[in-house]
Amino acid sequence: MYADIVPLRPLLANAAPEPGDSRAFDVQVLIDALPTSALIFQRAPDHGFVCALANQAFERLANYTRHNCIGLTLPKIRLIGTSAVIAGAIADCFEAGSARCVSVESREDINCQSLECCIAPVQSADGRVTRVLLSIIDRTPERLAERQLLHAASHDNLTGLPNRTLLTERIERALANAKNNARRQVALLFLNIDRFKLINESLGHVIGDELLITLARRLIGCVRAGDTLARLGGDEFAILLEDVQSIAPARNR
Repeated sequence: MYADIVPLRPLLANAAPEPGDSRAFDVQVLIDALPTSALIFQRAPDHGFVCALANQAFERLANYTRHNCIGLTLPKIRLIGTSAVIAGAIADCFEAGSARCVSVESREDINCQSLECCIAPVQSADGRVTRVLLSIIDRTPERLAERQLLHAASHDNLTGLPNRTLLTERIERALANAKNNARRQVALLFLNIDRFKLINESLGHVIGDELLITLARRLIGCVRAGDTLARLGGDEFAILLEDVQSIAPARNR
């Protein structure tokens, strides 16, 4: 992303308008040509930062017209205003002229967006940083895909329960915790469905799958919040009980 904005920095430096300068339109055309969301900030009288320009891509990303954005101080701008990381990077850019790329999580209402932001200085002919260019890429689809892949790798696709891999990881963690604290005992229960093969052969695999899903839901209601209910495969399930006082009660669960 940084490579996308580097070629535009000299153009922005030459054309960056002072307040009221008629060349603002030319700069607007330049940043609208960027494939990523972009905003240009200038210093505010209170030593903060105010948005001087925003491009069309940012309008689409933030569902926000650029005219509502221009003139706002950073904390009032949607998606990025509450990020201390972005505010710090812009401040550093104004002070030291240093470019920087950061990743932030932005929350609007119940939605969360993963943003990759690149902050670069726009310098005048005498080397002063007069503007800061903020370019933004929405990485939310990639992050969601990553989380979905991680979930699929560690959970059973039929019941949604942790699979053998995740259960093994939690067993290792529970045993390590128990080793450091004698009072934190661990119990591991195994269970299966009697004559499940007969059910599959006589009623079909669809009914068998429905039985597994129903059993998983019922078992979830029987375990504590800190316990792990996992499907090992077929009709085999396991329950990892952590922090049990003694093994005897665990056998009766």
